[in-house]
Amino acid sequence: GVLSDKWWIAILVVGMALAGAGPFIFMRLKNKAEASLLREEHARHEALRRVSQNILRLNRLNTLLRAITHSLVRILEIKLAAVYLMDENKKSFILKSAWQPPAKNPELPDILTFDSTLIKTLDTYKNKVLNLDEIKFRSYGAGALKMFELKQAFESLKAQLIVPAFRNERLIGFLALGDKRSERGYSQADIEVLTVLANQTTLAIENAIFNEEERERQAILFHSASLASLGTMASMMGHQVNNRFQAVNNLAGFSETLELLLESKNDFNIGERRELIQKSMRALRGISDEAIRGGEIVASIRRLGKLSSEAFKPITIRDVLDVALGILQYKIKFAEFDFNLDIPEALPQILGDSTQLGEVFFNLIDNAYDAIKERKESNNTPGYKAQISIKAYLKPDSKHIHIDVSDTGMGIKDEFKPRLFVPFYTTKASSGKGTGLGLHVIKRIIEFHNGKISVDSTYGKGTTFKIDLPIAEEATCSKPCLEQVLNKDATNG
Repeated sequence: GVLSDKWWIAILVVGMALAGAGPFIFMRLKNKAEASLLREEHARHEALRRVSQNILRLNRLNTLLRAITHSLVRILEIKLAAVYLMDENKKSFILKSAWQPPAKNPELPDILTFDSTLIKTLDTYKNKVLNLDEIKFRSYGAGALKMFELKQAFESLKAQLIVPAFRNERLIGFLALGDKRSERGYSQADIEVLTVLANQTTLAIENAIFNEEERERQAILFHSASLASLGTMASMMGHQVNNRFQAVNNLAGFSETLELLLESKNDFNIGERRELIQKSMRALRGISDEAIRGGEIVASIRRLGKLSSEAFKPITIRDVLDVALGILQYKIKFAEFDFNLDIPEALPQILGDSTQLGEVFFNLIDNAYDAIKERKESNNTPGYKAQISIKAYLKPDSKHIHIDVSDTGMGIKDEFKPRLFVPFYTTKASSGKGTGLGLHVIKRIIEFHNGKISVDSTYGKGTTFKIDLPIAEEATCSKPCLEQVLNKDATNG
């Protein structure tokens, strides 16, 4: 009985022990939770720093901006990210990229003019990051009306944070960032890292704009060379087109014969009618075939001669060769040599311009044909076999495709080799035999595609041009690939 009467004392002791230990347990759990949050925040900041370091690698503006918005949304776990850039001609800031998953096209203002309250505020406070929470309590020297307009701007942008990007004291753009999915606010550490990212983005944007302008200049150069190349072929191509018209005219002449036949005879038996119908069908099919051939010639000219300054896209080596061979069939006589193609179907795509690269292979094959004719004319070696070969394969690094363009032509003398890629230099006896596109421009096109070209030649035996082109990594992966380019190990940081 005594112990049973004192049971409440045991409960009281346990309760007092728990009450005393409770705050310590709570503090320990709280510290663990805060430490875990800090580790997560640190990992995100490290991922953003890697993005800041790597964005300079992207030299295409649209790809760069899309990668930034996608990386911000994924790494910071925010609802929206958008980039606006200044357009001097329109006196406005234009929406260039935005992502608000799962929506593909967030409903955001397309334009913010220079005289808008938000732009004026950013320009006034320079590198100050604007936070909606602070705006609700601080005026930044603005009146009530301006404060209202500023809040409205944040709401229209669906933004919680605006990070400006300045270059030489001039606002060139800004990042608009939405709320975090966790509903937590942006910390000071977040803002510091985002400021660094904005500064790096400014440099990357300038580089990308410069590269795009340079791409346009290069495209004009390459286009001029293509037109010059077509100019040397004008007579030959005109002859080909004229042949098509002559063939159509001859076939159409059957109508006159048919007309005379009908005038001279009114009654035809079944056999005669069938014969007339068959002849008419053959003539019409012939007209159709010649029209198709004429269209193919014109399409080849247009394809080789068009100005291509648009962004590169994933293409295959076969696509490139189609451009070259489509017009070469009217220029050189393939029956005069063995032509070998070794292009595996499973080769990865490359990122490039099929017209520009097609011009490269057009001229390399045309040069090889000239070299073969030169050897035939100057060296009647018994058993000589004229041959042009194109072989492509994936290099062991799995990042580049190697292409060999080989011929058994005359070859190149050793003293000429160092100057092969020098502008306006030719090894041909007459400049009139040139294709209009020198090896210098061919080299420029390959380098423009981040590739390399070299030559291996033995005089009297033949020549091989060796080309390396990077594969199109973006062609083999989906939307997250852009983030992988910037931040390959962000999730492991």
